[in-house]
Amino acid sequence: MQFESIVIRVFDADFMLFDLALTGLWILLLYKKGFITPLLFGLFGILVNFIVDFCYWYSILEIRTVEGLPNWVSPSAFFVYFSITYGMIQYSYVQVMFMRRPDQPRTERRIE
Repeated sequence: MQFESIVIRVFDADFMLFDLALTGLWILLLYKKGFITPLLFGLFGILVNFIVDFCYWYSILEIRTVEGLPNWVSPSAFFVYFSITYGMIQYSYVQVMFMRRPDQPRTERRIE
């Protein structure tokens, strides 16, 4: 038996702009703090999310649909937005979360 899973997200254009602004602040914060590796992982995340979401799911498999966009946003522009916000935040935050700062004590144990 096969089950169909339908996931729907509904948000307006003002949410998209607000989301981009907060993502821009996150990128600026990472840059100001010198977190270059998380920034690079975020850029990698943008690329991965775009390839999977737009190129594979939307264009090739056609299992992703986008409906109700404002006239000034095309589906490809929406997927660029979607990839920037989710890719940058997810991939870079994981890097920041697992970083060991110089002022933190070492907690790992060595087996000898």
